[in-house]
Amino acid sequence: MSVSSVAAWRSDRSALAATWPVDDRVLAAALTASDEYVRRAPGRAGSLYLADQPLRVGTAGLAYLTSLRAGGGTPPYRFSVTGLPDGLALQGSTLTGTPQEPGSAFVSLTVHDATGRTTTRQLALSITEHLPERVALFDPAGPVDSTVLTRDGNDSYRFSRTDRTLTVSAAPGNRGSLLRTVIVPRNAPSIGSAESCATWTSASSGSVQQGAALQVRVAANGRVRALTVTKNMTYGFYWAFNLHTFDTARSIPYLGFGQVVIAS
Repeated sequence: MSVSSVAAWRSDRSALAATWPVDDRVLAAALTASDEYVRRAPGRAGSLYLADQPLRVGTAGLAYLTSLRAGGGTPPYRFSVTGLPDGLALQGSTLTGTPQEPGSAFVSLTVHDATGRTTTRQLALSITEHLPERVALFDPAGPVDSTVLTRDGNDSYRFSRTDRTLTVSAAPGNRGSLLRTVIVPRNAPSIGSAESCATWTSASSGSVQQGAALQVRVAANGRVRALTVTKNMTYGFYWAFNLHTFDTARSIPYLGFGQVVIAS
């Protein structure tokens, strides 16, 4: 199976609550950065040129808008373009419309100045797939299963619930700190592209290593593979999150491949 899930780490207590925010803050930030890049594009004196700007990435089914800029030569400028994806068109100095299909293409842009001089550039234009509607993949009030990624002696976790909160705590007698377990919703559908978010509402100490498993695969023979994002524990740098692959068939089941630092 392939599911999104909440992960519990270390022999300690941590409360978990699942939420699924519906906003486009990441997209908005990317568009703002693109506008800032365009505004700061360097100029060239004398010769006619198109501004050094990448074309904004679009999303199939969503409105697209980006402006073209030129300099040098003799204003006013006129633009022409070929190779636009279906749904997009040039209006004055603006590429606008609603792209219909995801994909990538090379667009040929030409600027004409008042004296008839022209300059042409080819730029890549990418249209990404529209993400599917967000659905709740993890319901703390519903049935769940736990799967061990790394064992530590006879240590185990206990689970309890109140409303939509799932509490994970160390069983009495736990001695180690390397027990790693993922908690997965029972009979969850396989999702190819989705978004999942976990909110940790409390923890008994900073040494509780919360995390999320972005994907979990459990084979018939008990082999477990997962992609995880977990709070960094090294030297107490809790503001970083580490990315790992886990495979219980490997002698060392975890392998790090990246880190995200969220400190400002």
